[in-house]
Amino acid sequence: MLVPHVVFADEEDYPKLANYFLKYFDQSDYEELYKWNLIITPAEMAYYNKPFFEQYHKKNKNGILLAYVYPAMINEYDINEQTGLHHHLYTGVENNNWWLRNENGEKLEIWSNLYAVNITNKAWQDYNVKYVKDEMDKNVWDGIMYDTVDSSITHYSKRGGIDIDGDGRKDDSGHVNQRWQEGMSELFKKTRMALGNKKIILINGSSLDSYQPYINGRMFETFPTPWEGNGSWSSSMNQYIVRLPAKNLQNNVYVINGNTNNTGAQNDYKKLRFGLTSTLQSDGYFSFDYGDQSHAQTWWYDEYNVKLGKAISKPYNLLEPNNSTIKPGLWRRDFENGVSIVNSTNNEQRFVFNQEEFEKIRGTQDKVINDGTKINWLKLGAKDGIILLKKNNKIYNNGFINGSFVRVFDNKGAQTTNGFFAYEAGYPGDTQMLLADLDNDGKQETIANGKGQISVYKNNARIANFYPYGNQFNKSITIAVADINNDGQKEIITGTGKGAGPQVRIFSNKGKLLNGGFFAYDKNFRGGVNIAVADLNGDGTKEIVTGSGPGGSPQVRIFSTSGKLLSAGFFAYDKSFRSGVSVAVGDINGDGQQEIITSPATGAGPQIKIFNQRFKLLGQFFAYNKNQRSSVKVMTSDMNKDKIDEILVGTENFIN
Repeated sequence: MLVPHVVFADEEDYPKLANYFLKYFDQSDYEELYKWNLIITPAEMAYYNKPFFEQYHKKNKNGILLAYVYPAMINEYDINEQTGLHHHLYTGVENNNWWLRNENGEKLEIWSNLYAVNITNKAWQDYNVKYVKDEMDKNVWDGIMYDTVDSSITHYSKRGGIDIDGDGRKDDSGHVNQRWQEGMSELFKKTRMALGNKKIILINGSSLDSYQPYINGRMFETFPTPWEGNGSWSSSMNQYIVRLPAKNLQNNVYVINGNTNNTGAQNDYKKLRFGLTSTLQSDGYFSFDYGDQSHAQTWWYDEYNVKLGKAISKPYNLLEPNNSTIKPGLWRRDFENGVSIVNSTNNEQRFVFNQEEFEKIRGTQDKVINDGTKINWLKLGAKDGIILLKKNNKIYNNGFINGSFVRVFDNKGAQTTNGFFAYEAGYPGDTQMLLADLDNDGKQETIANGKGQISVYKNNARIANFYPYGNQFNKSITIAVADINNDGQKEIITGTGKGAGPQVRIFSNKGKLLNGGFFAYDKNFRGGVNIAVADLNGDGTKEIVTGSGPGGSPQVRIFSTSGKLLSAGFFAYDKSFRSGVSVAVGDINGDGQQEIITSPATGAGPQIKIFNQRFKLLGQFFAYNKNQRSSVKVMTSDMNKDKIDEILVGTENFIN
């Protein structure tokens, strides 16, 4: 089988995570469950947990909620279920004698207290479909998952045969299974007709051809699914990537369920990686839990925090790049922000990348694998996988010194990735740089600032050139960009550097003066001013945050874009401190609010502080050796595409 052309959804972000959560949950589980992109849970949960179902899609724009339903089984415990949903199903089967029985009239028990219904009975099919339709009409579900979908029923018979025709006689196994398949197909057909094409129908258990035209996809439980083909990785993957997408309805949904085979070995990171990186070879959702005896975990792994972005390739075998047949190999798929590689062979594999360098995840669990190191070759064990990150050495929408060394931190002060040298080829070292899409055309402009002059480049051609403080001014300039008038274009905001009065001015991205400027501090002060721009209070209007330059007290102030002082601010460090203060603004904890981040500008230890909008100190840490005294600049940027800003700290003289 060959790998087909893969269509990528525009809004996809990988990995996509599923939770097969059959536990009766309550409010204490909500925050954990909100994390998952797809949840399969019993239908009655919508009655017990209305607040969760009201909030889930608000928190997960593209999230999927599937009601867990049996196509032809009833659990006798359900007679006492309080919502009446399963009790209704049970009494319908009991009162109408729709049970599947053997020739002795005994009910067929599939699992403990789980009994089979004769799916060939059209009255039962209609009864089941009505139940499903009534639940879907409540508009809290995106669809259903039919569990225990088999192509055979006779293998469950432990004593006697099966009387599929209801005539009191044992029927031929081939006849029984054929009728079972026909009944199951008819149920899926009727369900699809009742629900239309907007609701998802997922099944767990079989890839039988006759089931596929009516469903969106299936779950591969206990991956590689033991009952799929010969139970191999290739058997499950061939169905997942090649065969089923061609047979199922559009809007395919596939779930790969890796689990511990009921051992509870939550820390089997190798098995977790093997399942996840296999799933990432196509567009399915991945889950990892205890096993078929308990699907009720919210285990979370380092790999789940990675944001790979959109898929940009189909899967390919690094060992045989020109052979797309799904078979054991070293399979890779590329994404915007990294790659997923799985070794499905029985041997360790080594591979040297061709002019590529990646970075491992910096994790807290399996630190042998996810140690954050940079690599240009890979050693990967048998039946293992790994996610590697593309190096992100670009800083956008923040001014930086060309050639400066930058470290990346989270809001707790932990390094999230390796440090790097921020450098744009073709521009001198020590040039103040800023990369941004100024005119909102999807293409990057480059701002270069030297000796009082600002130049704007696009496609290596200079498109604007101006002197913010006149052509006699030859000192450094601090720069920021933001759309301050909500016209879809970014403006250029400037502040004077050391040796000049602390004046802030605003220009169009073509260099036209829009605001003649204001002094953020005493106009006779000659340390200049550091600037950042953001909507601090969420009112849709940007504010300018200023920090005094070297020689000034560490005072942070807030101004409107017209230069009106909105807040006298606060002292980020001791008032007697005279090293100036670098400022940045960003949502670094994912709460939807902008935090203010500061660092000493020069001549003091590189202590980073984080404040909320009310200037309350939230945290602090040293970005470099606390004895370092070289100049430091603080910035924010979403470096790993997780929609939470990281703290970037640059220094011109890297020591430690």
